[in-house]
Amino acid sequence: MSHNERCRECKVRVRQLLEKIYGTVIPNYRIQLGTRPEELREHPRYSVLNDIYSALQNHRGFSVFVRAAYVDIDFFLPEQKMIVEFDESQHFTEPRKIALSQYPSDINLGFSRSTWMRHCDEIRACDNDPPFRDEQRTWYDTLRDFIPEANGFCPTVRLFARDMAWCSLDVNNANDIQKFQNLIEAQNTAGDTSMNGISLKMPRQDWIATVILKSNLKIADEKDPGNNPIRIAELDQILRSTIDKTSGDGVVLFPGGWVHTQHERADTMYPEIERCVKEVLSGTSRNIKVCIGIDGFFDRPVAEDAYDQDQIAITIDRTGIISICRKFYPSDDTERNSIILAKNHHDGELGKPRIFELNGVRFFPFVCYDVYGPWHEPRKYPKPDADIGLNLIHRFRPKGEFLCQENYFPLNGWSEASCQWKIPLFGTSIFFRRSIPSDWPTGIVWTGGDVWKKPRYPDITLPCDTPAITIPLTEGSAEVRIFTNIAGKIQSMKRNPSEIITKNNARSQNRSLAVERTNISSINPNGIYAKLRKELDSFFGKSVIDQKTKFTYRAENEIGYPNKKELDMISLFKPTISGSNQVRFRVYPHILASNMGIQNAAEIIKILPEGSMIKQERENPHPGDIFIDGNFSSEGEIEEFVKWIVFGNRMK
Repeated sequence: MSHNERCRECKVRVRQLLEKIYGTVIPNYRIQLGTRPEELREHPRYSVLNDIYSALQNHRGFSVFVRAAYVDIDFFLPEQKMIVEFDESQHFTEPRKIALSQYPSDINLGFSRSTWMRHCDEIRACDNDPPFRDEQRTWYDTLRDFIPEANGFCPTVRLFARDMAWCSLDVNNANDIQKFQNLIEAQNTAGDTSMNGISLKMPRQDWIATVILKSNLKIADEKDPGNNPIRIAELDQILRSTIDKTSGDGVVLFPGGWVHTQHERADTMYPEIERCVKEVLSGTSRNIKVCIGIDGFFDRPVAEDAYDQDQIAITIDRTGIISICRKFYPSDDTERNSIILAKNHHDGELGKPRIFELNGVRFFPFVCYDVYGPWHEPRKYPKPDADIGLNLIHRFRPKGEFLCQENYFPLNGWSEASCQWKIPLFGTSIFFRRSIPSDWPTGIVWTGGDVWKKPRYPDITLPCDTPAITIPLTEGSAEVRIFTNIAGKIQSMKRNPSEIITKNNARSQNRSLAVERTNISSINPNGIYAKLRKELDSFFGKSVIDQKTKFTYRAENEIGYPNKKELDMISLFKPTISGSNQVRFRVYPHILASNMGIQNAAEIIKILPEGSMIKQERENPHPGDIFIDGNFSSEGEIEEFVKWIVFGNRMK
């Protein structure tokens, strides 16, 4: 007797295997939600869902086929936030193909859409009890596929009942368990491989571990090669702890300058680091890559605050060193003239490549400030064949000291590189004599499209698995954050609600702003607008324009703008009656940079509040037409901006 897809034991075995691999499984899980299009207006894919519903209505003329105010799913994995559906033949109908054909190309699915559409052509099931049953079943299947984007779930996984005799799998047989797990993981990467152009290639079970070091070393000891034996012992300790706390294959990312060679070339340390890592990895059959920073070859005596001419990242696996790369993008002209830069951004050194692979995923190491290169000089640094970026940062010091701004990298360099190259990015650093900020992300992705604006941490942060691994060390402690299911986490990131505004809403807001004019007499003399005006007046008060709604500081035209002697430099919009707790500003970076003698105008946005956006007055703009629009919402933000202006004028 041949096996039948209606075999009850097949579904039972699927549940048992899911429980064996993933833990808790809830069968026939009911999700309460609005199921009619008009009840889905808050869904990020509302317009797509509405179009699919209309197509189903038009297919055979059934205008009403939704009855339930919920969706039942076959299996729900609460710990993984994943839906698993077991599709029998009745799911493969002409209406199902119609719906699948209208799925957007950037939706992430836990099954192959093209394969499911082919099954629809081959099976052509039809269920006329009730007459609209095929449309109804299709609509509920569509909702199951779109639920993850609204609820933060992993992509919905679908198994085809006819693919195999599922009941033949033995829940106690290691080979069968692995076979089933491979099928689930394959389905989880079977759909479209990108969202907004961002790479989603990494298999669900593979991981990235970011090692953040909290070090108590004094400034004078930060680059002391006498600490190398300690760092190598800590390397061993951290790797063993990370391997013990994980399963499967992964990449371990260490900070830049983990060890230093001072006046010797950096490659003199390669053998010792290679031996340490190979010894640890020899104890496991898993495929693990370790990326670590090595600095050295001072350009001057130690007492003169020397630069490391060699700033290197090497990657090691069980076989030895597989990747060696050098810093290619300097932080400023002084460093450019003081260190040995890579000839380009895509080649490695000593016969080793820069980019390395793990299970078909290609990793690109950025040595510290390299990560700013793709955005600032996109023609010079086009995207190579890489899927994920890794940034090895050297150090952050206590607030108030040089090199203390840890937020610049994720909010600017990482998000800019992620936007430009369309890849997720992971980074880490050493925090000297200070705690590791709990909200400082070590994994980010830009999902805001092609136009970059300065984000907030929640806009870009990829969540790590919890809890992080804390490891006490000789010089302080290490915090190891593990990231698994990276593709699913990127997919579940929601668009910022402030970006989902219809044109009608925007027009309504503009009309409201036009009506709500400033009541000058009501401006609080102790408010942030008055304090900001007082500070800026002392620097830029010689040439101003005081208008009804804004106050503008001007500067001489030193950037070649045609037919103008002076140009707007900073505009402060006067507070409205309902908005006195913030100050909207417009800063013209090229004009401000010229006035302050600063070479790189692109750096100015970094000292402005999160959410500030670069705009322009017209197409193909003159640099004087480019401005940054944003809001100061606290005295702390104003203080940071004013301190930067004071610092800039002293450096002029």
